[in-house]
Amino acid sequence: MPAAEAVVIQEAHRMVEELGEEIWPGFSTVPFPVLLVTEEVEFLIDWDGQAPGGFTRLDDSKLGSVSYRDRVFPPTLSAAFPAFGPPAVVVIGTMEATGRTPGEWALTLLHEHFHQLQYAGESYYADVEGLDLAGGDQSGMWMLEYPFPYADHEIGELFGDLVTALKKDLKDNADAGSSWAALRRLTGALDPADARYLSFQLWQEGVSRFVELAAAEALAAGFDSGADFVALGDFAGWEPEAAAQRQRVTTGLEDALLAEKGRVAFYPVGAALAMLLERRDPAWKSRYEAPRFALDRYGRDVP
Repeated sequence: MPAAEAVVIQEAHRMVEELGEEIWPGFSTVPFPVLLVTEEVEFLIDWDGQAPGGFTRLDDSKLGSVSYRDRVFPPTLSAAFPAFGPPAVVVIGTMEATGRTPGEWALTLLHEHFHQLQYAGESYYADVEGLDLAGGDQSGMWMLEYPFPYADHEIGELFGDLVTALKKDLKDNADAGSSWAALRRLTGALDPADARYLSFQLWQEGVSRFVELAAAEALAAGFDSGADFVALGDFAGWEPEAAAQRQRVTTGLEDALLAEKGRVAFYPVGAALAMLLERRDPAWKSRYEAPRFALDRYGRDVP
């Protein structure tokens, strides 16, 4: 098992144990199994109970429950899904394969762990089915391949208006009224199913991107990184990492051209909306699942 990835996975689990509730309510309470995908072998870590069929138990590990099998998933993958039935497992390639530093890879693990929290919510799967967007697909690929009107000129302009408003509201520390108004105009111009897909992506992927920033800021404020993690190198500390995550949202907004980026453009937009909600009322996170898929309804006084 790759030693460097084992160190980061162990560190990510410690982050969740020590700071999970500061990052997000309930973050430390959901299972955090990880499937580490290398070029030839997959390692299943922290799986509660008997390992799925095809895995062999590895007894000598600092990570506790570890099993392995020949590789099945792509080594560049970063995702969370119920690969072996519930609970969802984080499926992730090595730092080299995914092109991430130890700090970035740790935050990616936390991003995917937030998906585990989303999926563990009561009635999550029923609520997703209730969106009526799958079109008969049972694999979940509709979440990636849904035919949203990315190339529509009017929708692209309205999406651009939303991005412009977000950049201004974030920069000016404004009350964000223009951003929420721009989101309503965009949603109102969409067909109902397309509007539901947009809301779903902003809620699911956009907020997961925000959680990377929230985690980096919590780590910068109060986490003592382990010596083994620091010794991996290529890590300047959590304060620079938090600044880089904030810049990532800003840069993502600059590049959020709907026709060019497609679904990926929703990530920084959803993260920016979550940043505005956090600025107005940090307690919005307690309302995140009631109702689901509705960022515009979580602020107490969202205009």
